[in-house]
Amino acid sequence: MKKNLCLLLPGMLALALLTGCLSPQQDSGQKTEAPNPTIGQQMNDLLKARNSGAITEKEFQVRKDQILNQR
Repeated sequence: MKKNLCLLLPGMLALALLTGCLSPQQDSGQKTEAPNPTIGQQMNDLLKARNSGAITEKEFQVRKDQILNQR
């Protein structure tokens, strides 16, 4: 009986400690959204893309016009 208790006790202790780690997280119900980037930030990102060669000059001009004409 004592041998069974010695084997069972560590397992129960481990289970008790891990239960907190495995329990579902409480959700506050509040969702946060990333703010929309400003026109200035969009232009900076676009310039970086052009300067790094990720987009062509033509793609840059088209996207720049889209950004500046958005409302």
